[in-house]
Amino acid sequence: MTLRIAFDDEVTEREADQHTRNLLRLLERLDIDEVDIARGEPVPGTRVDAPMILGSISLVGLSLKTVLPHIVTIATAWLERSAQKSVTLEAGGVKLEVKGDHDPAEVAAYLALIEERSNAGIESEDSERTAEDGHR
Repeated sequence: MTLRIAFDDEVTEREADQHTRNLLRLLERLDIDEVDIARGEPVPGTRVDAPMILGSISLVGLSLKTVLPHIVTIATAWLERSAQKSVTLEAGGVKLEVKGDHDPAEVAAYLALIEERSNAGIESEDSERTAEDGHR
């Protein structure tokens, strides 16, 4: 699973790095084998490690059904504190964009779609679910 942060337009590269690391530290508290800043492809012909992707966190070794609701709750609280635009969760080619208060039914529908696509063997990048700001 990958989380991608949509930063406010005025965020500097340094601030983006700090925001990413703050969210990463919160996610490390969950029952996930590996939580790290995602890395891009290494530059061909160089010996440099793959570059870090600002605003992108990789999550490996987790039970989506168990941990996803907690990830969404953490992302929602983090968004409120950091005043960033959104966090997009992606697993199995399916995306869920969290922009504010979330509806647990949206999370359940997202999980069901991932499971359905996984069972059908579909790995498309074009599926998207969005959790909009709630007014409750």
